[in-house]
Amino acid sequence: MRMEIGSFYEMEEVKADADKVSIFDYIGGVLSGKGCYLSSGREAIEAAIMCIEKNANIKKSCILPLYTCDTVVIPFVEHGFDIWFYDIDETLNVDTEKLSQLYNKVKPGVMLLHTYYGCDNIVSVREMINDLRKRDGLVVIEDFTQSLFLMDRVIPVANYYVGSLRKWFPVPDGGFILSDSKIEVATSGENSEYVDMKNEAQCLKYRYLQGLVPDKERALALNRKSEDYLYEMDCLYDMSKTAAEKLSIIDIRVIVSRRNENAAYLINNISNLNNLRYKKNSVLRQFNSKRDFNFSNSKNNILQNYNNISNNSINSSSSSLNSLNKKKLRLSNYLSQNNSINKRKSLQKIRSEEHTSE
Repeated sequence: MRMEIGSFYEMEEVKADADKVSIFDYIGGVLSGKGCYLSSGREAIEAAIMCIEKNANIKKSCILPLYTCDTVVIPFVEHGFDIWFYDIDETLNVDTEKLSQLYNKVKPGVMLLHTYYGCDNIVSVREMINDLRKRDGLVVIEDFTQSLFLMDRVIPVANYYVGSLRKWFPVPDGGFILSDSKIEVATSGENSEYVDMKNEAQCLKYRYLQGLVPDKERALALNRKSEDYLYEMDCLYDMSKTAAEKLSIIDIRVIVSRRNENAAYLINNISNLNNLRYKKNSVLRQFNSKRDFNFSNSKNNILQNYNNISNNSINSSSSSLNSLNKKKLRLSNYLSQNNSINKRKSLQKIRSEEHTSE
């Protein structure tokens, strides 16, 4: 049997467990609003935008994180938003003063926030964002794709919560959107062509890891083809039945435990390397039972959690982004210089440049 670090998930068999805690239990328990499950996280962002645009008076300008991926930016570009970017420092925390200055300059209708690598990097601005929602009617989207299991440990400040599930689980597709308001968007059923391609790629990778095929070239080619296909989609799809059935039997406690093991391994083996810093007390999390998910957090518990995270945060006045992924900055800088961009080809050019450089 072969083992790999990274790349895409293989399609392995999962046995049902009557005592499991599924991702549906978790999301529905933490954010008990209205919502739906779509094919991807990007589609979830687009669904949020479509709901927001039903308000004819919404100002079509938005503030996004400077360090993000093109799939977060694309929906706003396609819907004709003017795009601005808020700054983060080298520890991935938000520069609160700069964000406040940018907000006062732009007065956007929408702001999208997201955390990085399981840490609440926006904890310092949550109270400010909540005040802006109440005072100015700012519409806030929070993307939990990188911090899915942080959802029950932060103060909720958004109108819409979105995320990708296919980035966390061995499923071909999956994303979600939740809100206090009813989500009413038209979908085109399942994206069966994409799901079939992705399924085949994941099955081939499983066969490769099991030593049943000599190489993974076809699996990699199919995966790339499926991702390119998904990238070109311009409508919303429902999460596939294949993904829904598998997600309903996967115990997320097993997923969290494995990720804890991986994180501990990394911490133990990189701690002596130069120029690496991490928030030691906020990296690992252990779930032992259903009640550990705090589905019914009281307000006092949430506030205490907020204070604890605040006290553990790394403070830095530096706004240097030298340690961040420069490929992503090419996208951000390009859009910053062309603030009225409304054509998808501009983002495709950036994506093409990234693939060429890899």
